[in-house]
Amino acid sequence: GVPGVTSISVDAHKYGFGVKGAGVLLYRHKELRHAQYFSYPHWTGGLYTTPTLAGSRPGCLVAAAWASLVHMGEQGFIERAHGLAQTVDVIARGVCSIEGLRLLGNAEAMIVCFTSAQQDVVSIYDIADRMGKAGFGVTSLQSPAAAHVCVTVSHIGRGEEFVGLLRQCTADAYAAAEAGGNAAVNQVAAVYGMAASSVVPAGTIKEVLNAYNDVLLGPARPPVASSG
Repeated sequence: GVPGVTSISVDAHKYGFGVKGAGVLLYRHKELRHAQYFSYPHWTGGLYTTPTLAGSRPGCLVAAAWASLVHMGEQGFIERAHGLAQTVDVIARGVCSIEGLRLLGNAEAMIVCFTSAQQDVVSIYDIADRMGKAGFGVTSLQSPAAAHVCVTVSHIGRGEEFVGLLRQCTADAYAAAEAGGNAAVNQVAAVYGMAASSVVPAGTIKEVLNAYNDVLLGPARPPVASSG
């Protein structure tokens, strides 16, 4: 094993192409796994134990993930991995060739991360927003301000197309900045899991995130009656 590594998690919904909610968590030894168990021997309903805090969960998610992996097979997985690696290389090299952008990291896996070479002039969030509106979603990041694309099977064979669009969006953002139209310089990253265009304005971010969760958990609004 790798020194210092005590656990590895695998999300089957990413490159296993299963539905979200099924994953694998591997521990170096079972004593570490005991920390995730919840056991309560004094419950009036009997001795209660569950391997996770989530308690009872449907088995259909695990079955769907298993079916996806079996359908793809080892060879199918290898072919997709090669395609992903090639596409990552195309995009990373393309980012390095675009004036006004700077590659962050070495893009050694499936993530290509980049930022504005002049963040005080052109915000990377402006470029990310333009990419999203043009049809290629990228994820905004913070600390430092940046964006990344998580390369998936849908990107295979479209690396050059992505780079060409990124080059155009970057040029457009710099042109807008010269004209005084870069409004995203003082904004912060989008809510994780949301589109890059949903950039949250700087300010009381925690209150904004709490309000976001309130809306998600609130009661469904009644349908609006048609006046026609």
